Amino acid sequence: MSLVAQEIQFLDGYMIEGTKGLSLVNYHRNNTFHTTCSPEMKMLVNCDKQWVLAKAFQQDNPPIYLSIPRSDHPITNGMEKELNHVLNQWLKELIAEGHGHHWK
Repeated sequence: MSLVAQEIQFLDGYMIEGTKGLSLVNYHRNNTFHTTCSPEMKMLVNCDKQWVLAKAFQQDNPPIYLSIPRSDHPITNGMEKELNHVLNQWLKELIAEGHGHHWK
């Protein structure tokens, strides 16, 4: 299992000035030796203010893709809140697995 963080430049400043786009992916090798990503989170990060905002989630098995559009609609706000809860839980699990407390 390997964890990969990659900058996503097209998300830089998306909706919120001063943010950077980041993709965080956890790769697994399954029984047939195929590599799958499960999950991948795309997020906006503001290092100066020390916050993260989840914008998309995907996993391979079962296949799920969820992206938060630009909107102030209550449904979108609820989706964003749930996705950020998932991100929070996942980051806690990654730290518990020993992936580190300091991200660069």
